[in-house]
Amino acid sequence: MALGLIALVCRSGGEYGPIHANWLLDQIPLSFDGFVLSDFPEDQINATVIPFSHNFPGWWSKMELFRPDLPQCPILYIDLDTVVKRIPDRFFDSPQSLMLRDLYNEHKSASGLMLIRPEDRKIVWDAFIADPNGIMARHPGGDQDFIRSVLPHNRFQTVFPEDKIFSYKAHFSPERGKKHYIGGGDINEARFVCFHGKPRPWEVKEEWIQII
Repeated sequence: MALGLIALVCRSGGEYGPIHANWLLDQIPLSFDGFVLSDFPEDQINATVIPFSHNFPGWWSKMELFRPDLPQCPILYIDLDTVVKRIPDRFFDSPQSLMLRDLYNEHKSASGLMLIRPEDRKIVWDAFIADPNGIMARHPGGDQDFIRSVLPHNRFQTVFPEDKIFSYKAHFSPERGKKHYIGGGDINEARFVCFHGKPRPWEVKEEWIQII
């Protein structure tokens, strides 16, 4: 039986497209099953495509990860601008949903990587779908501002500190990280490297980044 599913979200109309979804899918071991929530044609994406059921704009499309009709198992969501080095099986054993500890602000949680337990999906979905337009207007910071306020969760870095999740700007690039740069990034220890903004990974020349 599968531990859980990997999920990506790829919406048209922005900077991302099937080429970016497929770039990330190529980094995910074949031992994991998954799907892509998308409005792109199924034949353009190298995975099972589940069409959007709503027309939420931009990053708010991520809210469809909490739909009640998705498979009733843990779902590991990964942002498209993430380098995947290894996916620990034990993530799926977490009794709690998980979010990232924000890579610039340790007091906040971020949605670039999430382990969503099936029992928590309804909590988030019901809260959002009751007033999606109002919630989007009240949360100009985007989906993660809302999700972290309603999703019962812990953080990957707290529950699994040995599974290193790095920020490219904070841990690898003083030029890009500037005041947020702290160093200490070791790609050999990394499970994920998050880019969370510019540059995107395919804009950076590093031997550990797969060419798009």
